[in-house]
Amino acid sequence: MPTSTTTADVTTLRLPHTGLRVPDRSLSVSRYKELATSDGVAFTANLRVNRAVVGVIENSGHGGMTMATFHDRRTYGDRELDAYAAQCRTEEGQPVTAEHLLDELVNEHDLAGRVVAAQRRGKTVLRLLGYAMDGDSERAEGFPPYPQDFAVSNKMRTDAQWAELTRDVLAKLPQRSHAWWQAWDGEQWRDVTTRPADTAAELYR
Repeated sequence: MPTSTTTADVTTLRLPHTGLRVPDRSLSVSRYKELATSDGVAFTANLRVNRAVVGVIENSGHGGMTMATFHDRRTYGDRELDAYAAQCRTEEGQPVTAEHLLDELVNEHDLAGRVVAAQRRGKTVLRLLGYAMDGDSERAEGFPPYPQDFAVSNKMRTDAQWAELTRDVLAKLPQRSHAWWQAWDGEQWRDVTTRPADTAAELYR
């Protein structure tokens, strides 16, 4: 369930899979479809306001922007999207652009779908959460961590099972610099491997 946080200027709900803080749940996406390309992942999704589809979100998957095409700008368009984005915050409390908002709404929808699909099979989802790297193999400044890989495992119910999962992940799954594995425990993302020392423990859960 989303948790509520009150700041000086806005009360926000924290979305469980991205940490995005939004003023309400009126804005969401549906019918997400993706296609791998040579440069990334192209995707489309419906943008909804209170369950009514008001436009389409698109990214070509070649490093370009994520954009929204609106069905009727007199009803809902860039001005309304910008106003909503101005009330949102990142996990670390930073302002959000309209493009970042669209990306995070898509990510939230995708991760929620992965979690539900795994739960139906009696499993749980693992994600490799990590920072973007620059051309010198150093962490790129100003970019929060994002999911870089996924896996599925059996549900863990005891501390011993969590410890065994950590051993299995370290032995069998790919590891990356400035990244760590987490598993959805039914309520939040729980660290399976060690996160970077400068990433606060209360973030990205």
